[in-house]
Amino acid sequence: MSFHIESPCVRSTTISNRLQTSVYLKLDIVQPTGSFKIRGIGNVCRKAVQVRGRHHLIAPSGGNAGLAVAYSARQLGVPSTIIIPKTTPSFMQEKIRSENATVIVHGDNWAEANEKAKELCAQDPESELIHPFDHPDIWEGHTSIVEELSRQLPKKPDALICVVGGGGLLCGIAKGLQSVGWGDVPIVACETTGSSKLKETLRTGNIVTLSKINTIAKALGVSYVTKEVFNIHNPIHPVIVTDKEAVRAVVSFSKDHQFLLEPSCGAGVSLLYNEDKSPIESYMGTDKLIVVIICGGNMVNLSLIREWEENYLAA
Repeated sequence: MSFHIESPCVRSTTISNRLQTSVYLKLDIVQPTGSFKIRGIGNVCRKAVQVRGRHHLIAPSGGNAGLAVAYSARQLGVPSTIIIPKTTPSFMQEKIRSENATVIVHGDNWAEANEKAKELCAQDPESELIHPFDHPDIWEGHTSIVEELSRQLPKKPDALICVVGGGGLLCGIAKGLQSVGWGDVPIVACETTGSSKLKETLRTGNIVTLSKINTIAKALGVSYVTKEVFNIHNPIHPVIVTDKEAVRAVVSFSKDHQFLLEPSCGAGVSLLYNEDKSPIESYMGTDKLIVVIICGGNMVNLSLIREWEENYLAA
């Protein structure tokens, strides 16, 4: 039983022609909940209910993970409570409520919402706290992305681009690459300037915790990455992009492919549009193949894109 679908993987003619490299887009934006989160979240929720016997799912989330928990809980026939920080847009709150979830607005950020979630879980012995990225079942669920890619791509990729918030997607992709025999495929892991912690975590060998998060890429706005990143065997190339670059990618991608992306997803896509190609230059060439995870996300609409364009790209 799974709650995600096998998402399409398509070659972008527009981007491939411009870069003179085959660029494939793994379109997890078409998942039932609008993002890749349903893969890992769906897996951990299913096991919580069907294996561990829980009857109430509680999750702290700024948006996409909470929606995935609410969707999974409804499919499993159990109640869910999603604690969201005050910064979560009202339209995202309504999407979560539409899945029959109880929504509690608490705190100014994810960390404060998480403390409230822990408190509620401690009061209900039949509940389980669903962490958005730091759990083995999350990583296991995300391996399905690579399992699908191994069937969909014409050959082994020369590189795979993804974004990093807490590292759940990154760890799942790495485990998936190992499982299909692609243990040498480099992962280009993208963060925004105001949410970057992976690069320093890998450099120092210690988990770096941010005291402040300042980025338009709200879905990347967690203060630390899971320590599981130290168990990744594939080469990791951390890349930090600016909010402006992420927004420019959102606008350009919408014109090229008619999809609306969150800036969080735009952080990875920006490597395809930036003038500076150094982060991916060694993986480019007419005989090379790059995969970009279009991870999706719900915290975007046309009005927001116009607002971001005015605030970040206006001359």
